[in-house]
Amino acid sequence: METCSTKSEKLSAFAEMRMLPEEEKTFLEHLLVCQKCQRNLREVYESLLKIGSPPLTSEEKDGLRKIVLKHVKRLDQERNQQRTGWMILENLANVQPLALAAADDQTADQRLLKSALSSNSLTFVAICDKTHPNYWKATFPIPSEPNPEMELSVEVTDVSGEPVVDGTLIFCGIEKQIEEGWCYISMTELRDNLKKQTIAFKTASGELVEGLLELFSDDISDY
Repeated sequence: METCSTKSEKLSAFAEMRMLPEEEKTFLEHLLVCQKCQRNLREVYESLLKIGSPPLTSEEKDGLRKIVLKHVKRLDQERNQQRTGWMILENLANVQPLALAAADDQTADQRLLKSALSSNSLTFVAICDKTHPNYWKATFPIPSEPNPEMELSVEVTDVSGEPVVDGTLIFCGIEKQIEEGWCYISMTELRDNLKKQTIAFKTASGELVEGLLELFSDDISDY
């Protein structure tokens, strides 16, 4: 839980919808019970929208509770997708057959895995607005028959969907220079570094934009 010493920067980030989903969920849970933060948030909105109002009403609190529940559901879906995606990469790194892991499609995890494998790729995206100039997307292939000598050809595109012409993909600590929208990661590099489970893109000017694994965004409930 947040405390009542919540900084104005966090209130502004919430009001301007700049929080990551998990941060927003934690803040919302605190906001439901803290009148001080409610008043402070109203002051932030007043500066943004030039209007003022009293602490949250019962109806507004009920609305926030519904948002919290949606956040919880969304976060559970995202965690499951993240776990499944990294599991696929672990199988690749260890040169294990992937199709067999989907088993008989009986459990939720098996259905999720089957859907992931049917796409033949894993997608990582920037943690920022999709219209931001530094937004990026990296697509990793899922070979049906991996082997230890294989290299994964990773396609990296920009906010317009065009190939990134210059920059560095930092995957699990491995730095790979991007040339004309592509970089290459060997199975050995993948196996030796996969425990870090992080990804970021460094622009040609040195700006670092972190990312996350996104399997099927259409399956995640909207707010």
